[in-house]
Amino acid sequence: MDFRVQEAAGKAPRVGLFGGTFDPVHCAHLEIARRVRGALSLDRVIFIPNAQSPIKESTPGASGSQRRAMLALAIEGEASFSIDPYEVERGGVSYSIETALYFCERFPVAEFFWILGADQFEQLGRWREIERLASLLTFAVFRRAKASVVAPKVAGLRYTEVDAPLMDMSSSAIRAACAKGEIPKGYLPRGLDAFILREGLYKL
Repeated sequence: MDFRVQEAAGKAPRVGLFGGTFDPVHCAHLEIARRVRGALSLDRVIFIPNAQSPIKESTPGASGSQRRAMLALAIEGEASFSIDPYEVERGGVSYSIETALYFCERFPVAEFFWILGADQFEQLGRWREIERLASLLTFAVFRRAKASVVAPKVAGLRYTEVDAPLMDMSSSAIRAACAKGEIPKGYLPRGLDAFILREGLYKL
């Protein structure tokens, strides 16, 4: 990722950080990223697969390298999408503040937007060093159409809302279907069904 052109023009690149387990990544993830990118005129959306979510006790069913490979298949042809393996390579519990500091140090000219769902957004008060995190970026909150978002009481909080697609799918439902030998049609980006079968993922 090269921001030198924008920097030379005096423009701060607008970058969306989209963290998650992505176990597996599915079509709703991609549509959310596209909608946020369009609504906020982002130059790039970076998908960040985590090592271990601080809010989930279970470990991912697919390895970090497998989830990264699935993301690579999913975003093929999406010029403004990329993947950063920082959290997977770092290992341990993935805290958003540490990831945000990493990106701010690596790309100090960029303006960052943390992409997350309304349910996660409303729980920000429980996040590690949330006020420091809020000082570094703006939260891009995807919500169900016409649903209200309750903003948490966090000093210096900046956020914007983007309507999420009405797509009834989740990674957990996809894993459950795969465990029964049924890979759901229309839920997975092209090539992922073959990858899941080849790797023997999500079996009981």
